[in-house]
Amino acid sequence: MFDTFETIRKALGIESTFAFVAAMAIVGAIMFGFAAWVVDRNARHSAEISVDGALHMNRPNLVPPASDREQIVAGQRQLTGRTPSELLGLYKNVSPLQGDDLMQPFKGLWVTVKGKVRTNPVDAGNGTSQFHIFASDGATCVCTFSPHWRNAVKRIRIGDEVTTQGQISEGQNGSVLYLLNCDLLEPGSKV
Repeated sequence: MFDTFETIRKALGIESTFAFVAAMAIVGAIMFGFAAWVVDRNARHSAEISVDGALHMNRPNLVPPASDREQIVAGQRQLTGRTPSELLGLYKNVSPLQGDDLMQPFKGLWVTVKGKVRTNPVDAGNGTSQFHIFASDGATCVCTFSPHWRNAVKRIRIGDEVTTQGQISEGQNGSVLYLLNCDLLEPGSKV
């Protein structure tokens, strides 16, 4: 390996070790700079910023067009028709802020979750209670229940199979789906 560098140094006619190291550093910086430019250029082509300043990712659109997104209405509730995993998938391979933009049309809508309880119910403040569910589609959901559900919720245990329906919270992080105003549709039963 050192013979290769010695051959290059002689071919360039550089006698000074300092000058040779500086020349190699400049060549390396140019090569790595070019590689970084190529990566950045490709990243910029995968995301375009529109005139209104919104970021639009060039990837499969998980949010259907408004005409196709007629939510299912159950009483006064508009159900998303999406699974928890599909909703959390909006945060995949994008920044949290970009994921929030993709999730925005679904915030405030309702989703039905069926799965196993992962945590014992806890007091979430102001009389509300909550527990975590590992949904049957693989997503983790945090369900917060209003005070009138407290007696039913406190009978729930880890491992119980439950079905809940909750409103998608404004505050999301992409790793857990946060639901508010949840109803316990099918109380726990050990599986």
